[in-house]
Amino acid sequence: MNPARLSVERADAICAHCHASHVPNADAWDRETVTDPFNAGGDLRRAATMFWSEAEQKALYRGKSPRRMQPEPLDGRFWGDGTPLTTALEYQGMALSACYEDGHGRMKCISCHSMHQGKPNFQLRDGMETNAACYQCHETYRDTLAAHTHHSAESPGSLCTNCHMPYQVYSLLTTHRTHRISVPRVKDSVGTGKPHACNLCHLDKSLGWTQDKLGVWYGHAPEPLSEEEKKDPSALLHLGQSDARTRVVVAGAFSWPPAREASGTGWQGPLLVRVLEKERYPAVRYLGFRGLRFLYDVEPADYDYLGSPAKRTTQLDALRRRLDERCRPYPPAALDSLFLKRKDPDVIINE
Repeated sequence: MNPARLSVERADAICAHCHASHVPNADAWDRETVTDPFNAGGDLRRAATMFWSEAEQKALYRGKSPRRMQPEPLDGRFWGDGTPLTTALEYQGMALSACYEDGHGRMKCISCHSMHQGKPNFQLRDGMETNAACYQCHETYRDTLAAHTHHSAESPGSLCTNCHMPYQVYSLLTTHRTHRISVPRVKDSVGTGKPHACNLCHLDKSLGWTQDKLGVWYGHAPEPLSEEEKKDPSALLHLGQSDARTRVVVAGAFSWPPAREASGTGWQGPLLVRVLEKERYPAVRYLGFRGLRFLYDVEPADYDYLGSPAKRTTQLDALRRRLDERCRPYPPAALDSLFLKRKDPDVIINE
């Protein structure tokens, strides 16, 4: 079946069969052969029901037919605003996007992806890692890009996906672009756990700084923020006191080249070492150390993120001595005060 010959709904169902999370509709399955009733080109809704939170998923498995249920605070698949936080939910992210127009517009999975042409990594069509992807529908921004983004046209700040599809997804020991195409509003990051797109690039800036910029540039209404959110770097607050779902995404940003360009260098070393000392999740330790490797001449053998506590302590002591000589010290008292407020429940991200 060639998806290019199908309607948006039927074409995307082929992708959503794997790239969306859903619960099988028991009455559509053959209980003896357990044969999947979905065939490419068919109606996926007959075979399965999409869910939009883990609470909704549990209800469906219990045979209930719930209305849309909001994610709970420690949902392992969705941020508090409903945005998917892990992979295999790309369809749900796209379906939540205004650009998708509920599947009644031009946009579908193969607008950007191709199974057989282009780069095999992420299966992107040629040019789809550039703004050409968005110009397919938003042609007018081609000539007004810098005026719209308030960044140089050649800079990462003018790459549409960095603002509208940021790296807010975690899976497989790294971060990925969200497939929820959205306006980067501050309110979607207040109390939801989801790091803000601007602060995943500007790691040294506060959410208050972001709010001020978006208010001046786009007229976004201000949201109530705590004093810490107004003045302290958002990345610091998340690494210090947020749960591991948020910490792993923020830690991943420290090895992202645009973040280094926007945030500068020379301050991250002591901060990341202190964060690694306090981190109990190996995935967060791995990405935090990847940031150190990216920013400084640190070798893989310098830190074993799966090592014993004693081994890791010895390695981090040695790293601190090296980095303290090269970096501006980060006030340990300020960071330690955040650790005291950390909400660190056990969490599971269902990759």
